[in-house]
Amino acid sequence: MGILFLVLGLIIGSYCNVIIARYADDSYKNSKRSLCPKCKEIIAWYDNVPLVSYLLLKGKCRKCNERISIRYPFVETLNALIYLAIYFRLDLSIGLILICALSSLLMCITFIDIDHMVIPNRFVAIIFILGILRLFLTNELTISSALYGGLIGYGFFSNHCSTYRCNGRRRCKANGSCRFLAGFC
Repeated sequence: MGILFLVLGLIIGSYCNVIIARYADDSYKNSKRSLCPKCKEIIAWYDNVPLVSYLLLKGKCRKCNERISIRYPFVETLNALIYLAIYFRLDLSIGLILICALSSLLMCITFIDIDHMVIPNRFVAIIFILGILRLFLTNELTISSALYGGLIGYGFFSNHCSTYRCNGRRRCKANGSCRFLAGFC
C-alpha cells in the first residue's frame, strides 16, 4: 500500500508542477498538453512519466536537448515522500486523503509564493473547503476549535499588518498570509 501512495504522490506531484508552471506563464494557458519550458514543443506522454522520464532523458528535452529544471523532479519526489510519510502516520481514512490533498496544495502555494510573492485566493478558498470537509467528515475537529483557530491565524497576521502600516511604513503585503492562516488553522 505504501508503494501505491508513493506512485500517487509522484503523479499528483507532476500535476503540481503543471499548476506551478502555468500560474503566471501565458504561453501555457491555451495548451492542454505539457510543453518544454525552453522550446515550447509538446512533450509526448512517454516523456512525461513523473521522475522516470527526467532520469531517462538525463534532465533534458528530447526535442531541443536543453536542460529542464531540477525543480520538476524535486517537486514530484517531495510530494511522493510526503504522501508516504502521511500514509505511515495516519490510518487509511478520509482524513488521510484530505491531508494528502492539503499537502499538495501547500506545495503549489509554496512554489508560487517563492516565484511570484503571492498566495492565490483560489488556493486559499480550497484550503477553506478542505477544512470544512475535514470538520464534517472526520471527528478530528469541533466547530468551535476550527473557528478559534481561524480567528487566531487571521488575527495574528492582520494585527502585524495594521501595526506595520501605523508605523508609517509602506503597505504590508501579508494579506494573503492572513487569509491563508485563517484557512489553515
